[in-house]
Amino acid sequence: MKEIILSVKDLVIHYPIKMKVNGKLWSQKNRVQAVNGISFDVYKGETLGIVGESGCGKSTSGRAIVRLEKPTSGQILYKGEDIWAYDKEKLFEYRKKAQMIFQDAYSTLDPRFTIGRSICEPMVIHKMGTREENEKRAKELMREVGIPESYYERYPHEFSGGQRQRIGVARALTLNPDILVCDEPVSALDVSVQAQVLNLMKDLQERMELTYIFISHNLSVVRHLCDRIGVIYLGNMVELSEKRELFSNMLHPYTRALISAIPIPDPEYKREKIILEGDVPTPINPPKGCPFASRCIYATKLCWEEKPALEVACEGHQVACHIYGSKKEIMQGLMKEAKIPLPKREGLA
Repeated sequence: MKEIILSVKDLVIHYPIKMKVNGKLWSQKNRVQAVNGISFDVYKGETLGIVGESGCGKSTSGRAIVRLEKPTSGQILYKGEDIWAYDKEKLFEYRKKAQMIFQDAYSTLDPRFTIGRSICEPMVIHKMGTREENEKRAKELMREVGIPESYYERYPHEFSGGQRQRIGVARALTLNPDILVCDEPVSALDVSVQAQVLNLMKDLQERMELTYIFISHNLSVVRHLCDRIGVIYLGNMVELSEKRELFSNMLHPYTRALISAIPIPDPEYKREKIILEGDVPTPINPPKGCPFASRCIYATKLCWEEKPALEVACEGHQVACHIYGSKKEIMQGLMKEAKIPLPKREGLA
């Protein structure tokens, strides 16, 4: 049985919107509902992909896992303990166990620090060794990620984007973490450099027994790296499945649209592209029912009135859609009445 290392339960993150009153006072006018009750487990040693379009709440969820964002409600459990119930001492220890690789590698490196000092900084903060021991550890990690140790005294502006991201990976590994939250770590890199960084991450995971939460909007990258994939739309988890099952049996209409946009380098292969119409609803005032109803060709009045729960559609495959959930008979009756055809089974090999 797989060991659950992290559990996210009903995570909600809302941001208050404030306005000036008479040029002096601030008062809450409304809230941006960035994350709306998502739940998932992360197994030790796996790579869980979190995908979705910009603004869906995937990065906000990742930042909450490393305690950079405070949830409005819900729990994040690390080995069964709520990380938001930690005292100062336990939090200090948790910082070692959960690290983050950020999307913009340049802005996360202090331009005044050499890369050697940047990599050593976490060890200095956590008082892990002498100066000589930390320098030795930093140089070992530089070699691990493919940066010559002779570059130890160089500054961030002297490196390319791919090299800076490798430095970010090295710094994240200094404290021997259990979990790495990777927030679109290759989205700003050239395709050839992306492949190098992804292969490096896979190699490090095997050798160091790391657990990754990999946040991305690029399904081709996620398909290459991840074991399971969760799809988020407007702050809601709409599908969660093992990678092979998701690509061979995509269920949610939003997942179908995302996967149909993946380019296939085969001129003989014909696949219908799903073009979503309409705009993404505002997270300030999301729909009462299914968050995807306004863009879904299968939507009925049930979808507008009642939000579907994330339910098991088949073994190891969860989806938040009335077509496959506990109300599928009611939904299919409404679709038949409205002359809406049931979705065909589709998938990629």
